[in-house]
Amino acid sequence: GPYGNVFIAKISTQGNVIWAIRIGGNASSCVGQELALSSSGALALTGTFSGPTDFGGSVMTNVGTVDIYLAQYDTTGALINAFVPLQYSTNGSVSMNCLALAVDLDGRSFITGYFNGTLSYTGGSLNSSGQVSDGDAFIACVSVQGSIEWIKQVNTIGQNTSVQGSGLALDECGNLWAVGRHYGCPTCSLDIDGTI
Repeated sequence: GPYGNVFIAKISTQGNVIWAIRIGGNASSCVGQELALSSSGALALTGTFSGPTDFGGSVMTNVGTVDIYLAQYDTTGALINAFVPLQYSTNGSVSMNCLALAVDLDGRSFITGYFNGTLSYTGGSLNSSGQVSDGDAFIACVSVQGSIEWIKQVNTIGQNTSVQGSGLALDECGNLWAVGRHYGCPTCSLDIDGTI
């Protein structure tokens, strides 16, 4: 069916379940895509959802066709906060996902994925340039308060191809490393604040 929920479980090195929680609801379609730990030991979770979704004491409902969420939990599994930094809209079939997450020492979150349609956020929006499959990639920085600090769009130049952001990592200097793929035209140039 169209509905689905998410579980998070903390498991000891001996295989014992320390705690487990459920995210979702009877009319929720929720996907948990990526986890990351902050320097304080708090757990960050990102993914997509539609329908009324209970994140553990905070119920949110999507505004777009499907929205990207960012939720944080303490070491006991209690909800710290939950946000919707990006809202996704499309006139056709849904083609959007948030595939990777990283958290820096200041508690900011970084997310990447792909979209074909429109991604909206407080202060602006992005429209995909690709017309096939997964469209364009995005890389975004989300503040501790859940707002977009900056966002980058990655697409191909002059060709109708697909680009995905698939992985993130932070180095000891705080620089963000991003990886992804594009397909449909292996010789095409990519545009991410300039041509590569």
